[in-house]
Amino acid sequence: MTDDAAAFGTRLCICRQLAALSQEELAERSALSVRAVRNLETGRTKSPHPGSIRRLAAVLELRGEARREFFLAASRLVRGASTSIVAVPGSRLVRADGGQAVPRQLPGPVQRFVGRDDELVALTGLLDRSDATPPAAVIAAITGTAGVGKSALAVHWAHRVTDRFPDGQLYVNLRGYDLGQPIPAADALAGFLRALGVPGPDVPAAASERAARFRSMLAGQRMLVVLDNAGQVEQVRPLLPGTPTCVTVVTSRDALPGLVARDGAVRLDLDPLPLAEAVRLLVALIGPRAAADPGATEAVAEGCSRLPLALRLAAELAEARSATHLADLAGELADEQQRLDMLDAGGDPSTAIRAVFSWSYQHLDPDAARLFRLLSLHPGHDVDPDAAAALAATTVRHARRVLEVLVRARLIKPVGPVRHAMHDLLRTYGRERAYAEDSEDERRAALTRLFNYYLYTAATAMHTLFPTERYLPPRIAPPATAVAILADAARARAWMDGEQANLVTFAAYAAGHGWSCHAARLSAAMSRYLAGGARHQSAT
Repeated sequence: MTDDAAAFGTRLCICRQLAALSQEELAERSALSVRAVRNLETGRTKSPHPGSIRRLAAVLELRGEARREFFLAASRLVRGASTSIVAVPGSRLVRADGGQAVPRQLPGPVQRFVGRDDELVALTGLLDRSDATPPAAVIAAITGTAGVGKSALAVHWAHRVTDRFPDGQLYVNLRGYDLGQPIPAADALAGFLRALGVPGPDVPAAASERAARFRSMLAGQRMLVVLDNAGQVEQVRPLLPGTPTCVTVVTSRDALPGLVARDGAVRLDLDPLPLAEAVRLLVALIGPRAAADPGATEAVAEGCSRLPLALRLAAELAEARSATHLADLAGELADEQQRLDMLDAGGDPSTAIRAVFSWSYQHLDPDAARLFRLLSLHPGHDVDPDAAAALAATTVRHARRVLEVLVRARLIKPVGPVRHAMHDLLRTYGRERAYAEDSEDERRAALTRLFNYYLYTAATAMHTLFPTERYLPPRIAPPATAVAILADAARARAWMDGEQANLVTFAAYAAGHGWSCHAARLSAAMSRYLAGGARHQSAT
């Protein structure tokens, strides 16, 4: 028995008695044997396993100075064992040889980070939950479409709060949407364990044992865990610490509803940058040229759908073409035939907009992929489940389910209780896929179904709203697909108000693309509606 072993044993015994636990109860709750606890208290164990020390501290619910002294006593006990690691909360992970073993795995922050002030405040606010009573795990899920800046936000914030996590920061790119295979949770756990000081041969073989060892080593630590680019919740759940003193940040294109519902994650859903912030980013990246021509800079921002990744690619292009006016660059970005080619990042598959979108698209099932392509052909502003059902020649119920799949994949976004839209870069990519994968007959048939649906429903709405009018259009035979039910004037007016912008756009598109009969009949059907109220401009 050494003096250090006896001192630690006495401290452990006192802490156990203060917690009103027997040796048997402490052993059971810390997953140790009664003999192991007894040997520690009597000073017979000269080099306890660091994981055992952490589990004991967690079960004893040590706080503040008492916890710190407990770990310092353990550190003195294992001094001389050069590879042993114990945790000193509030300080750092230390090795018995006196060297540091604090994981600092965060990648470098994105240069010239702009905006996201509300999201940064929300993330920092989550830190207060780690001190809540009763304590609860703190998990932030940053979600959004490809290129919206999820990883940049997570890493930028993580660097801002490193002082809140003195025991270290762990980071892994799970590659959930990369071209290659995603990183299995078991492999990520092995990397984390090695970073925490576990020698390679000592890393457990089974994924469940790795997860248990990981949770044990993080018990009571103040550590930040960043799980970047997760493809599905099964990649994430084994990597969650089991202690409320740690914070986990997950980024994903998926909505991760299971992580929210079961694990209590708080979701931050990122939209494209507001126009003012998108312009600020371009000015920060390009410099005086962008500041001197705000109109062209705004046009470039809109041509990039205000996505941070696309904005950075456009800025790089502007820098490479320093003799080109920004207005000319904005004009090129407005051309759908050139837009994705311009943002190809020099062929870098991890950065090119087309490639980044493709990783989301390739994860879709066939029905969702087909509807995504067809939605991109829609000439209007947004779509509801009835119009989506007409495009895909399916039931409204099925269309609603597939729309939810696309929402979860962040390829479309809700813009109302039942309406959905996609930003222009995704629309351009979807049309590219539609022209590559669907025949001309299939594309035309889908749009014809959509136009038949709009024409019939608009005419039905007019007959419902103005049943006694003499000059209503003739009734139209219902289309083969499902139609919205407009049983009374309130529903008919709500439908017309909600679809007005789409119907006007549709009439103009149909007139110029081979559906002139549809355009003429729709214009006649809508004339009475557009003549009322303040709709004269749309009528012209």
